[in-house]
Amino acid sequence: MALAILQLSDFDRDSVRFSIDIGTNRFYQLRVGRSMREANGTAWVDDVVYSSPIRASNDADNLFHSARVVALSARHLPEGDCYAQLFSFKDKDGRSTTFSDVLPLTGGFSLPAPSTALAPPAMQRAPYDRKRTFPMSLTTDFARPRQLACSTAADRYARAASIDDVLGSVIKLATPLVSQLLAGAAGGTGTGAGASNTANSSPNGPLANVLAVLLQAIMGNPASAPVATAKSLSLGSAKADNRFAADQFSRPFIFGVDDALLIPLIGSLAGPVLQMLPQLMNSANQRKLQMKQADDKLIGDILSDVNRRLLLQQLANAQPAAGADAPEVGKLMALLQNAAATPPGVAAPATPAAAPPAKAASLSMSASDSGPQLSARAVVDIVVGDLLPWHDTPHALFLKGRALKLNLRLTVGDPVPKAALPKAIVKLVFKNKGDGTVALEKTFRQKNLAANNVFALDFSVAELAPIPVDTVLDVVAELRWLTPTTGMEYKALGSRELVFVNKTYFKNQASPLANELELTDMTRYRPFWNKVWESPVLDALSSSRDDKKYSWEVDLSTKYSVLLSADHDANGLMDTKILKAAPEPDALSDITAGRMKAGIELSIAELNKLLPQWPGHTPLDADHLQALRTAPFTAANSAESVTRIKFKGQAGERGIVWVVPVFNLVPCTFSTAAKIDDSGQISGLQDEVLAFPLPVASRVLCLKSHT
Repeated sequence: MALAILQLSDFDRDSVRFSIDIGTNRFYQLRVGRSMREANGTAWVDDVVYSSPIRASNDADNLFHSARVVALSARHLPEGDCYAQLFSFKDKDGRSTTFSDVLPLTGGFSLPAPSTALAPPAMQRAPYDRKRTFPMSLTTDFARPRQLACSTAADRYARAASIDDVLGSVIKLATPLVSQLLAGAAGGTGTGAGASNTANSSPNGPLANVLAVLLQAIMGNPASAPVATAKSLSLGSAKADNRFAADQFSRPFIFGVDDALLIPLIGSLAGPVLQMLPQLMNSANQRKLQMKQADDKLIGDILSDVNRRLLLQQLANAQPAAGADAPEVGKLMALLQNAAATPPGVAAPATPAAAPPAKAASLSMSASDSGPQLSARAVVDIVVGDLLPWHDTPHALFLKGRALKLNLRLTVGDPVPKAALPKAIVKLVFKNKGDGTVALEKTFRQKNLAANNVFALDFSVAELAPIPVDTVLDVVAELRWLTPTTGMEYKALGSRELVFVNKTYFKNQASPLANELELTDMTRYRPFWNKVWESPVLDALSSSRDDKKYSWEVDLSTKYSVLLSADHDANGLMDTKILKAAPEPDALSDITAGRMKAGIELSIAELNKLLPQWPGHTPLDADHLQALRTAPFTAANSAESVTRIKFKGQAGERGIVWVVPVFNLVPCTFSTAAKIDDSGQISGLQDEVLAFPLPVASRVLCLKSHT
């Protein structure tokens, strides 16, 4: 269907941008005039001062998304009030003309006095004081903002908790404790496991504390239930004290039972549980590998089916030209069709054949149908040095661009085998903890592997190239071996969280400083100004005689999201979404009431350009800026504000609601690797504190044109 819809989208001092929709028509033209006239009940622009060339629209063939944004240079607009109208055509000769309503472009906007421009109290950070506003430099060029769909911090960062989150928390907390218990049992005095179990079975023994920690991780560990990390813009920079989180007001309970009562009960069961802990850890780590194998099988089944179909098509095309070999080609096509008809995971009918020859046992393929058995007395430890702070959380940090020597240990409890394993296979998988993607996988073959001894596995710089930086990685190690006596295959697993960083990385941030910055120059800092609402046009052309409105009014509960982007060099203005209440047909005012949400996505690169606005500060260099382009930093500095917007105007007035973020300098600590051990792990740091502008509040400006 041919359309001609014209709406004002945005404007600045250089251009005016319109949103147009021409439906199935392929060409359009914009006309601008100083006045308008009415002929036979239709409005037309008059005294035309500019007509754009007839241009083709690339989006006209898309029936579901035929709208687009076009820009008109400000030099084509006359001074004072003017009017615009859109014409669409079927072809460039002007056939099947369709025209839009006349769009008034009324001038005369100005900022109100500071006393009337204040946001509601819940949105304020400080009174609007021009004496505290720093002079704005006009030498910095900002990129034109992007347009993106509206999303909140919860939409972007929150996700439902899963069993994998719980298992991950248990593994992270319990791995070092279980390893210590096994090592203590192996090196303890007495006759075997019985003596060590007795030593650990006291009500206040180490095993009782381990089990209490495990239960707390399952039932109440915050890491097992990720939530949105957004903070409120209206609360300020300092964290408010939570009196319910103090030790004198609350203590963790497990299943509604006090820890002091539960630990003695657990201690009485320490002996049997000690035998189960290694197998529990191996099972939890095995789940991580099984998830990867399930994904690989699904992708393999899809690709194999696609490859069979492509090969069938190629054979069908080649069969007429095959000549004498055509019967063989037909047999091959029949075999492929039979394979394609077999469901994935179901064995195809086997043709009669002679008995297969005996195969030698291999460590890389289990001889049993159930696969290798999980060891009940052994786990794999990934041995690392001291943990260092990364985004205010301790992690094992390794330098990107350097070879890695990962130290492992097969920790075995009593009775410890005296003989070394003649052969063993070790597989290491590096997985992104956030999305579960595999960055690297490598298999090693080891000989004469002794229990409870550390051995090293080497990775070259080229092999580590796919590993991402500033990302938490789950490194899962699987060790398989054959027992010399029975010939059965066993395996033990272990995991550890690692982070690869550049030489300079972000460590943590402090509370904002005292001086806030408001971008009062809308013309210069237009990419930070977001127009979230505009009043409807109320005149004789837009309202019928029976439904004429004489004023407009807005009463909206507004949520505004301020997010950070590490991947884009330009800000992103989010589309406004309004959930409107039912209108009142007999009201004399056009009322927009309900809920509204909008937001802005601030680019790290654009924020860096604001630093010269504070005296004595210069933009960060490429290395320090790259250290901030991380997902944890953007998630930690996402913010939201909620306020109520309420104002009104007459039919001849035009109202616009703008939201502008308020910035402040935040001291950020950057760490540089000063000491690196032989394995490639960072063991010494040199800190440097630099300031960076971040949003701390938002100001709502309700502007109305002069009558």
